[in-house]
Amino acid sequence: MPTPKPKPGTDVHLVLVERGAYRHAKPTWVMEGTVVDNFWWERRLDVFCLLVLNEDVPERVVRMRDVVSINGVMVEGWDGPSTKALTWRVESNSFNGLTYTVSFDGDWRCTCKGFAFHRSCTHIRQKQDQLKGEPA
Repeated sequence: MPTPKPKPGTDVHLVLVERGAYRHAKPTWVMEGTVVDNFWWERRLDVFCLLVLNEDVPERVVRMRDVVSINGVMVEGWDGPSTKALTWRVESNSFNGLTYTVSFDGDWRCTCKGFAFHRSCTHIRQKQDQLKGEPA
């Protein structure tokens, strides 16, 4: 029996696989948000909608076939790599109360805009320094 999609109102941490829609995308990436009711045109069993805060496009449609893990638990039937991304919440240096997700699964990623543009950011460097034992 396949893993059921998460119910509306559930906070989730997802690891997703990129199925080739974007040529330069990484093979897996992380998304966090709250599951919301599906749009009326997306009432399929294999699809759910996710509300992602701090994003330009806050609502995302997620297909279960692209989900590798939900809250750290591998989706049943997933035949891809079983590596679990390490993730951390890092506070913004510029905006009080704002946090970003920094993840590492062989490649470093961050949900901030700086990483989206430059493929590097202070949040990743802070976490790397912290893991090395250096002061942040």
